[in-house]
Amino acid sequence: MDKHTPEHPLPEEILKMPRDKTICTYCGVSYLILHEFKLLEDKIKTLENELTSYRGSAEREKKLQDDLLLLSQELEQSKTDGESKAERLKILTSQINEKENELHLLTEELACSKEEVTLTREQEQLFRDKSAEQQEKLTKTLSLLKFLQCEQVIVKSDLNAMLTSWITLKSQLGSQVQDIGKTLSAEVIRLNKNLAEAQGETLSLQNQMKHLQTVSDSFVLTSQELQTSRQMENELKNRCHDLQKLTVETATPRNPCCSQER
Repeated sequence: MDKHTPEHPLPEEILKMPRDKTICTYCGVSYLILHEFKLLEDKIKTLENELTSYRGSAEREKKLQDDLLLLSQELEQSKTDGESKAERLKILTSQINEKENELHLLTEELACSKEEVTLTREQEQLFRDKSAEQQEKLTKTLSLLKFLQCEQVIVKSDLNAMLTSWITLKSQLGSQVQDIGKTLSAEVIRLNKNLAEAQGETLSLQNQMKHLQTVSDSFVLTSQELQTSRQMENELKNRCHDLQKLTVETATPRNPCCSQER
């Protein structure tokens, strides 16, 4: 059997550790399986030497053969455990690769999260600036509201004073209106009386106007008749004058000279 020589021997403190400290609690295989292989090989070699030395003793040879068989079985079991552990290591390697992929994804997500955190911080800074601006505006608004409240108190005081003055003035105006109403009532009564008298006089004047209109119409008619009479008189005078002239001409004798000339 070839002796296995490791390239990097284990430290002494690890080699001296108890077996229960180097066994996996899940699979039962020792983490120092190569070292155990070496120990088994050393034991096999020792047993072979002992078998050669004590070949004459049948019982010891049988015992050694049994030990050798047992060690061979342990070696096979160790090889089987080694293969199982190698398969386990392969699975663990695959899981490690998956974890590395997950770690890569997590790294990318972390980068995205950092960008989001940066954006969030920028937005937070903007919100802080806006909040400070809003706070300043609110402070100014509060000052303005306090000023308006003071002005409101002054305006209310002025309104109360004006209302008191208005009530007094209203009372005075009411008294004056009542006095004026009484005076106006008396004046209205007097005016109604004067109006009745004026209406009576107007009615009388209307009757007189009607009478005068009748007289005027009769005067106009008489004037027209007189004018017609004057026209007729003038026409008669003209006709009388013409007749007189004609009579004069008829009564005058004719001149003989005039007759001869003719």
